Amino acid sequence: MRAAQLRADRNVIDATIGMFDATKVPHTIRPRVRRPKPIMFKHGECSRAVMGILRVADQPLNAKEIAERLVAEYHLDIREPHQHAALLHSIRNAVLRHSSKKVERSERDRTAFWKIKD
Repeated sequence: MRAAQLRADRNVIDATIGMFDATKVPHTIRPRVRRPKPIMFKHGECSRAVMGILRVADQPLNAKEIAERLVAEYHLDIREPHQHAALLHSIRNAVLRHSSKKVERSERDRTAFWKIKD
């Protein structure tokens, strides 16, 4: 019963694909692999943490320096390279969101540094 329903659903999907693109052969279309996003911070927590670190910093910091301080302060477990890259991405997004009002960007040796605006 279940297998028959799945076959019928597949046939409907194949027919729909054929209506929009007759050149596509449905069984050659690879399924999308959905991987869970690495969740190190809850919504808004990363921005608050980055801003907190920049507030107490005595000099402008780049993304790697902010990441090091976040890892130390929040005891983050980032052993894998993709986790480190995700953290850097989150930090860059956080400072870019605040760049117009609260954070000032400077550049040295093609590296961006951020500090709280005076």
